[in-house]
Amino acid sequence: MTLSIRLIPAVRTCWRSRWAPKKGRRGCTGIRKHLTIPVRAHLGATINFLAGGVKRAPRGLQRLGLEWLWRIKEEPYLWRRYAHDGLVLFQLLLSRALPLAIINRWHGLISKRKPEELLIITERYHDSVTIKVFGDANRRTIGKAIACFQETLTKWHATVVIDLGGARVIDERFLGLLLMVRKYLKGQGANLRFIGVSSAMRRLFWLNEVDCLLNNGIDR
Repeated sequence: MTLSIRLIPAVRTCWRSRWAPKKGRRGCTGIRKHLTIPVRAHLGATINFLAGGVKRAPRGLQRLGLEWLWRIKEEPYLWRRYAHDGLVLFQLLLSRALPLAIINRWHGLISKRKPEELLIITERYHDSVTIKVFGDANRRTIGKAIACFQETLTKWHATVVIDLGGARVIDERFLGLLLMVRKYLKGQGANLRFIGVSSAMRRLFWLNEVDCLLNNGIDR
């Protein structure tokens, strides 16, 4: 399959369907370096559904979100996979989703009852700039944050330091902005570093699964 894909330049989409999901993922990973196709999809049992080899659950069960029970009836060996997936989902619910929902709710109440305006101060040096964030960096102030970052980053700096020591509240909108900043700086060949990151804020990064932003090192 790899050779045929290489020899047909008109190919734009690669579909791969394997009965076992782990084997399918390993197969896609193994041939990835040989592929230049922009769209790749692992279909799992989709072809079997379309071909009639495996029956889909009745629409009533599908609407209730119980198709997995039907799949176990049709293919009993799937119960182990679903039991494992259910356990992982439950662990994620307790360790990430629920704590994050509580923190977001609490931060939302704080920002609503006693709002603090967002203040961003920049300090420029020879080849670096420090961006200090104060107040609430959330959806209410995200427009101001975007404008300030755009103005600051129009001039190239080898290192951009973001100081979060004065930030009271940050949310997923602001974290998304930080991801965009990192992508932009990476394209410019610049470095991004954070300082003033408390343990509570570091946990918030982790709960939102953007702790990759902090991988370049943190100075308190």
